[in-house]
Amino acid sequence: MPSLTVHNGLSAELHPVDNNGDGLTDLAGVVLRLDDLILRADDYCNAGPLSFSMRKSGTGSGFPLNPDGTPTSSLQYTCTELGTQLVEVWVRNNMGITNYSETYIIVQDNTGECFPHTPQPASCNPDVLFPEIHSINGLSGALRASPDGPALLSVPVSALVRNVYDNCGGPYEYRLRKSGTGTGVPADSIVVFNCDEQGAQILEVWAGDPAGNWNYSETYVIVQDPDLRCASGQTTPPPAGCSPDKTPPDLLVYNGFSQGVVWSGNGPSVRVFAEDFIRLGRDRCHNNLGWRISKWDWQQDNLPSKPPKSASSSISFSCEELGTQLVYVWLRDGAGNWARAETYVIVQDNIGACGQGSGLQQVVVPEFKQEILARLGGTPVQATPRLSQAATMPAQLVVWPNPATDGFTLRSRLEQSGTVQIFLYDQVGRVVRVLAEQWMEAGDFQAQFSRDNLPSGLYRCVLQSREGVQSVAVVFR
Repeated sequence: MPSLTVHNGLSAELHPVDNNGDGLTDLAGVVLRLDDLILRADDYCNAGPLSFSMRKSGTGSGFPLNPDGTPTSSLQYTCTELGTQLVEVWVRNNMGITNYSETYIIVQDNTGECFPHTPQPASCNPDVLFPEIHSINGLSGALRASPDGPALLSVPVSALVRNVYDNCGGPYEYRLRKSGTGTGVPADSIVVFNCDEQGAQILEVWAGDPAGNWNYSETYVIVQDPDLRCASGQTTPPPAGCSPDKTPPDLLVYNGFSQGVVWSGNGPSVRVFAEDFIRLGRDRCHNNLGWRISKWDWQQDNLPSKPPKSASSSISFSCEELGTQLVYVWLRDGAGNWARAETYVIVQDNIGACGQGSGLQQVVVPEFKQEILARLGGTPVQATPRLSQAATMPAQLVVWPNPATDGFTLRSRLEQSGTVQIFLYDQVGRVVRVLAEQWMEAGDFQAQFSRDNLPSGLYRCVLQSREGVQSVAVVFR
C-alpha cells in the first residue's frame, strides 16, 4: 500500500464568500484544499500514478469520491464549524490499494465574520474582500546563543504561512506579531523570542492583498532550549568572520506530522525523514547543511551537543509504537556545529495493518537519573512510573479542543472493565498531573479536565488500562 505523510494541523481564518454565485457575499467560510495538507506520498512497489482525496472525519468510509465519481480536492467550513475539525486525507495507487492519515484544521473567526454583516460585492472593482490565509499550526524552534547577549530565536512570517488565497489574486504582503501586543496591521515580518519566553507562544500571521485588505490567523511556536543555554548563560563570542565558526545554525521544524502504517519487507511500519520536518534551516557561514533524526530517549544520560551514532536521515516506527512519538531533529553546518529541536510524529494504523496480538504491554522504565533532572530543573517523581515508547497501543484517545486554552475533554473506549490511570506528562517526561486513577466499566467514556495553572507548551496525555497504554499529544496555548 502507498504511504502518506500530512501536516499535523493548519489554522485558517473565516472570510466572506459568495456561495450562490450572485456576485454578493452571503456567508463566512473557509476552504481547505488537499494540496495544502500533503507533505510526502510514496509507493515503494508501484511506479504508477497516485490519486488523492479527502473528507471530514466520520462522514463516510472508503476512498472519498464526489457524486460524479471524482476525488474530493477541497472541503468547505462555515461558522457552525469553528474550532478543531478532524480531516481524513486519502491516497490510492493505480491498483486500487488505499491508505489514509488523519489530521485537523483549526477554523477561526478572529474578525467577527460569523456575526450578521452586510453583503458586500465579490467583484474586483473595487476589491473590498480580504484574503483567506492558511498558517501552519505550530513550529518548534531552538534558542541559539547570540554573539552579544542571551540566547534568541528568530521566527520570520514566511516560515508560518502555508498558503494565501484571494478572489482577486496577489501579490501579497505578510506581517507577524506576538498575540496581544498590538492592534491593526503589524509593522514587522519577524519576531524574536528570548529565554523568558520558553514554551508555546501565540502569534498572529497577517496577509494583505494589493488593494490593502488584510486578514490574519493565529498559530503558535514552541520556544525550546534543548542545550540549556538559558540556564548556563552561554553566549557566543562576537564573530570574526567564519573561521572558526562556532555558532550553531538556525532551526525551525514542523511541530508534528501524522502518518499511517504501511507494509514493508519487515512487516507494517512507518518511516519518517528528517528533511521533511525542517521548515527553516540556515547558517550565516555555510550552505552545505546536513540533517539527522533520532527517537527521544527517556533514559538519556546527558543532553548531547550532537546526535547519537544511531541517528540517520530517517527513522522507522513499528506497531508497538502507535500513537504520539517524540523525536529530535538535528541540523549541522559545515563547521560541525549542531542545532536540534524536539517535535513529534503521530503514528496511525487506520487500516488495521498491525492487527491483534501485537505484543503490546505496559513497560515501566527506570526513573530519570539525578544529573538529568538537576539540569532540567526538575524533581524526581517517585509515585508514578515512567512509560516507555513501546508501551503504546492503537490510539483511541481523543482530546478536544487541541490546542486547548482553559481545559479539554478526553474521550476513549475501554474493551474491558478495570482500573484506569490517566497522567499528563510535560516535554521532558515528568508527570505534572494525575488526571484520574479509578475503576471504569467497559465501553465509551469521556471526562473533562481543567488546565489550572499549567504553563503553555506541549504535553502528553497517557491512559493506562488492562489493555495497554493510549497516548496523545496535547498543546496548551
